[in-house]
Amino acid sequence: MSGGAPPLRFAGRTADENLAHAIEAVKLRVLPSGALDFAKPPSRSEWYLLVRSAPDLRCQEYNAFLFRHAYAGTTVPRGCGECYKIKIVPPDLRALVALRSLLESLTGPCKCGVDFYNPHSRDFYAGFFYYDGLNAARADYPALRAAIDAQPHLGPDVPMIIKRGCSNYEAACGPSDRWTFPEGMAELEAGLRARFQPTIPAPADYRLRRMTAMVHWIKFAYWIKDDSYLDFTGGKPLHPPTVGYSPDT
Repeated sequence: MSGGAPPLRFAGRTADENLAHAIEAVKLRVLPSGALDFAKPPSRSEWYLLVRSAPDLRCQEYNAFLFRHAYAGTTVPRGCGECYKIKIVPPDLRALVALRSLLESLTGPCKCGVDFYNPHSRDFYAGFFYYDGLNAARADYPALRAAIDAQPHLGPDVPMIIKRGCSNYEAACGPSDRWTFPEGMAELEAGLRARFQPTIPAPADYRLRRMTAMVHWIKFAYWIKDDSYLDFTGGKPLHPPTVGYSPDT
């Protein structure tokens, strides 16, 4: 038996064993080259609008492949350790659209949209800027705060926080300021990433995605009685009100 450190284990199994389990469960598939891919390409959320991405923003690779499958949802990927975000929480659709316009005028990877369907969020709407490291997020915070404050439909009452990583990591692994990464994890992760070759469809034209997102946002605002959606329908209700009848004869 060779020496050296024992292989890292996640939920009692090695990463290779977890990947084999995911293949057996038809969550992943083996390509003819031997590389791994999702058995079914992950769908893009219809509730968020990705305003700008970045080559190193590989959320599907880290969250869906490594965290969910290789690490069995038990360990934060090492590559996510320096991912920080500024989260902005607009109060209504009017403010969300103002935030979208602001994001479009700035630089850096960011997205915005309906946050309600994130099971780890209690906010209806949200916007996110992504940063490589806490210092980068802190450096950008004052200018972004000033830009938010200056927007008529946003302003100083709109909450902004700096957070680390994805919320499902904190739900599974505890507070982000207590995350640890085992020795040897960076090397393991590099090997796992080299084996992953996902088939991810290219995003549609931005104008089309922008329009599609707006349709979903308006529907959501209507559902939660956020009447600021009327700003974007020419004042026309999305549906006619229900006719009510008196219980008296």
